[in-house]
Amino acid sequence: MSKWGFAANHALPSLIGFFRLFFREPGFALRLLMARLTYFRSRKFMGPITTPNNFVIESPNELISFWSFFIERECWDEEWVRSLRTEPAPLVLDVGANAGLFTHMIWEVRPDARIAAFEPLPKMANKIAEWRNRTNAHVTIHNVAVSNFMGTADFFITDEHDTSASLAAQSAGSRPIKVSVVTLDSVVPDNPICVMKVLNAKCSTAREELSRIPGLSSLKLIQQKH
Repeated sequence: MSKWGFAANHALPSLIGFFRLFFREPGFALRLLMARLTYFRSRKFMGPITTPNNFVIESPNELISFWSFFIERECWDEEWVRSLRTEPAPLVLDVGANAGLFTHMIWEVRPDARIAAFEPLPKMANKIAEWRNRTNAHVTIHNVAVSNFMGTADFFITDEHDTSASLAAQSAGSRPIKVSVVTLDSVVPDNPICVMKVLNAKCSTAREELSRIPGLSSLKLIQQKH
């Protein structure tokens, strides 16, 4: 799909989301819009950009993901949002956390939620830790990959901001790094989970692990669309 076709498909949710943000934070909304339009036209990134809630957008991938999560509300679904807001003590799993944007979104919806973020890239795990220190969010960071075995494995990346990094090689330009690997049932406690997000490339292994964890009757599995 051409970039103009992509823009046409995303025009309505982008317009609605922009005005929703503009009425709350007009200055930030305009700066974000200019950054997004500039990157769309010229592939030049106007950053870093600090959001009103202390997330720092430091790369084009983070800009695009922030727009998807917070403007277009790509992963937003009333069912899991309602579960998150009404669950007495929600525990949220962010598997494949990358820069922590889904974690940030959960924190904005439910600031007292406990979040377990799994991210094998050290730079991204450190970014989440820095954000946690700025916001005092209840986040436990696991600098590991998730699969159906314990140990180490090759994790394929193209750069340190790679949003498509995976235990499976995704492109000819990716390179492997060694990372620690855990199963979810080795980390997650025996209590209900409200929401879990996994990236496309990791959905299959994550789903395999779900059946092994007790107390998942209230689980909502959110799949990020990339």
